Amino acid sequence: MKIVLAGGGSAGHINPMLALAKKAKVYGLTVSVIAGADGLDNSLVNKNQYRTFFIKKVVFPRLTNYSLVTYSDVNCVGQKGIKNVFLKKVIFKSISQKLRFIISVVKFPFNLIKQIRRCRIILKQQSADAVLGFGGYICPPVYLAAYSLKIPIYIHEANVKVGLANRLGAKFAKRFFTAFPNTQIKTVNLEYTGLPLREEIIGTKSAAFKLNKFDGDKQINQNSKKNSNSSVDKKTLLIMGGSLGAKSINQTIIKVLPDILPLFNVIHLTGKDKAEIIPQIDLAKGNYKQIEYCDNMSALLSKVSFAIARSGASTVLEFAAIGLPACFVPLEIGNGEQIINAKYLSRTDGAIICRNVDFTPDYIRTQILPILQNSAKLKQMSNNCLKMAKIEASQIIIETIISDIFKDD
Repeated sequence: MKIVLAGGGSAGHINPMLALAKKAKVYGLTVSVIAGADGLDNSLVNKNQYRTFFIKKVVFPRLTNYSLVTYSDVNCVGQKGIKNVFLKKVIFKSISQKLRFIISVVKFPFNLIKQIRRCRIILKQQSADAVLGFGGYICPPVYLAAYSLKIPIYIHEANVKVGLANRLGAKFAKRFFTAFPNTQIKTVNLEYTGLPLREEIIGTKSAAFKLNKFDGDKQINQNSKKNSNSSVDKKTLLIMGGSLGAKSINQTIIKVLPDILPLFNVIHLTGKDKAEIIPQIDLAKGNYKQIEYCDNMSALLSKVSFAIARSGASTVLEFAAIGLPACFVPLEIGNGEQIINAKYLSRTDGAIICRNVDFTPDYIRTQILPILQNSAKLKQMSNNCLKMAKIEASQIIIETIISDIFKDD
């Protein structure tokens, strides 16, 4: 049986796709991958041994994609993000900006048709028995090509709020798999499976899970202060803003490092090209590490007791799987999916949520550091995370597709 997987745009689309691809090979399936031609797609997918085809993403020309416009109605942009701007009066800053938007609208159908044709060729060459899409701008031409060739379409949606590409694909999908139980879409054959997770993540547990809730936190912290050159007894705090980083989180963390480092280790994933210059802080103690991106997240996460992170679906569900408590700072743009994702763990006290505007050095000092100092609290939060984990998504999805295909035959 031959299956073509499609997805791209961020690690949130790519990592679940690659996790499922690896599991599919165990089942004896022939796997091909369609991904974006540039950026993170290329670097992540190329490291894996699958027949891969790269296509150009086709971005739907929505006004909200452009920082070229200002909104005459101040109520259009608020705490909940940009509302439906098609119902608002839009003022372009210049004629050239307006022309650029109009040109993108005109070019869109031609670009889409071109990529659909390319995807038809790929699907025919691979003799695909099924297509499984994970979302992102490269998926619409894949879905439309598969539909035109009468190839069964399956979709996996990672977020609670479904993205534009998968909303389109849902109209043609034989089954629509979801990572969360409360995914917001009305479609037939909806099935909650969880998120396909990398095998190394499934076999990992966070340092918070390994804590003894009776650890003497005060004694450990006092010893850490006395012996500033030792990081062995210190808990580790992870800072990450998703695969692309988060500049506002990075800058806030730098300001509060003098308060954190005497007590805790810090691993700081800044994101590609977002490295931060460290002020005059004594880093000789060796308990602060700054890197742009980590390829071996399972090894890193096993050392971490608490994380500060954006709340993309993959981040939230991987933290649940390994029992890692977190403070989520949702990205408040797009369709608002990150705040909803974060609530999946916060409602069971596996995580806390802080709005971006409220994420300040003082918030870290008063809300996050006390949690890190409390082993019993960390242990309980870790257990609460694990209760929300669903780790057999890849197996469920693959077996469902195989069953469908053989049943139809």
